Amino acid sequence: MKMTTLRILLIVIAAAATPLATCFGQRPDTEEAAAVERANAEIDVVFGNLMKALDKSQQANLREAEAAWIKWRYAEANLIARFTSVGGTAYRADYLIALRTLIEQRNAVLQGYLRQVKQGR
Repeated sequence: MKMTTLRILLIVIAAAATPLATCFGQRPDTEEAAAVERANAEIDVVFGNLMKALDKSQQANLREAEAAWIKWRYAEANLIARFTSVGGTAYRADYLIALRTLIEQRNAVLQGYLRQVKQGR
């Protein structure tokens, strides 16, 4: 009986020490990271289409604005995640969710610019 209890205890300790990623075959935030990758791929397409529709001067302005926005989005996602999570693994998931949301919002802005350019405004 003692041996069985000891084995169960050792299994529980080993399972607790095993990273969650190993237990389930993936990191807990894999889905969120994939969503960020998809959002980045989508915004890249819109950005590329907008760049093609602009003249050289407008392209330079957009590049400058986009570079500033990219820097800002990381800082903003960090701030949002720090407000919404206590830390630990929750922070990374909250950071990725915030980052995806910011990318999707920027994508909508760039799509609006693209529509305006196509309409001749």
